[in-house]
Amino acid sequence: MSKIYPYAGFWKRVVAFIIDAIVLCIPVFIISGIVMYKSMSTMLPAAMAAQGQQIPPEAISSMLNMYIGMFGLQILSLILYWLYNALMESSSKQATLGKMAMGIKVVDESGQRISFWRATGRAFGKWLSSLILYIGFLMAGATRRKQALHDIICSTLVVDEHFQPGEATPEVPTHFVLLTLSSLAVVAAFLLPFVFLGALMIADITHDTNTTPWDDKSMEQVEETFAITGKYWSAYTKFFDLKRLPAEERKTVTEDGYTYTFMEDGIHATREDDSSYELFLNNDPYNYTPCCKVLSEPSTCTKMKENIDSLKMCE
Repeated sequence: MSKIYPYAGFWKRVVAFIIDAIVLCIPVFIISGIVMYKSMSTMLPAAMAAQGQQIPPEAISSMLNMYIGMFGLQILSLILYWLYNALMESSSKQATLGKMAMGIKVVDESGQRISFWRATGRAFGKWLSSLILYIGFLMAGATRRKQALHDIICSTLVVDEHFQPGEATPEVPTHFVLLTLSSLAVVAAFLLPFVFLGALMIADITHDTNTTPWDDKSMEQVEETFAITGKYWSAYTKFFDLKRLPAEERKTVTEDGYTYTFMEDGIHATREDDSSYELFLNNDPYNYTPCCKVLSEPSTCTKMKENIDSLKMCE
């Protein structure tokens, strides 16, 4: 006949932890939803009204308020977590809602109710148990009195709700082999994505080194591609800046080899050293992608399109 011990089972503690996490998340989600709604209800209409012009002060102020509100929410979450755990585990119930639901409670090593400050230490001790990949929590399934790392630090026990002060707290058979295997499994699960990514990078490097070496023709193609892409992106970023200018400030601009001309249909950009094409951006306030317009020789636009997938040909 197996001996019955007063300590809470490992899986009871896991379920209690999940219940408490859900309970704490509910007010956080509600408050974060209110903060986001209030901020976005001001920021989005202001940004929409700007229609591609400079972001209005109202939108910037609303965005800052949102960040401040989210930072305040983090502080509030920390305080809520602290008071929830410390007050309830030091109360006459000696348990959080999750522990109550699972019929377990927290006591000191003599079976007495713990103080508020010891409960505070236990609450923040859980962070240390979490930081080492939750191995501190796994210790509750393998130590002599079913103590997690934060229990050992604060000299506390998690026992059945019917446990009374003065009752014996005998040692249980330890399972350090199981703890070691579980810890290794957790570490392996954490490292696996990095190992997989490293293997992919090594395979890619190996593949590159096994391909045909670069010859002069290949290098010429690469240089040409970079030259074409550089021309396009320098114009693209300038389009973005020019489009935000108020109508009264718009004038012909020359920069990085392109001359930008404002017309009724949009902005035209032509190169000083190549008159075979021009880049064009229409007046649509939500369009920031220029197209390539053939002026004399279609090969330039075709070549640019081959090297830049996002570039479209003007209709």
